[in-house]
Amino acid sequence: INTGEWINHCSYAEFDGKDLSLKYFEKN
Repeated sequence: INTGEWINHCSYAEFDGKDLSLKYFEKN
């Protein structure tokens, strides 16, 4: 995934799922 798109998604989805997304991003 494009890092810029991921950041935009993170900014858009500011909720508990954000932490899960961070862990998923780091895992990859």
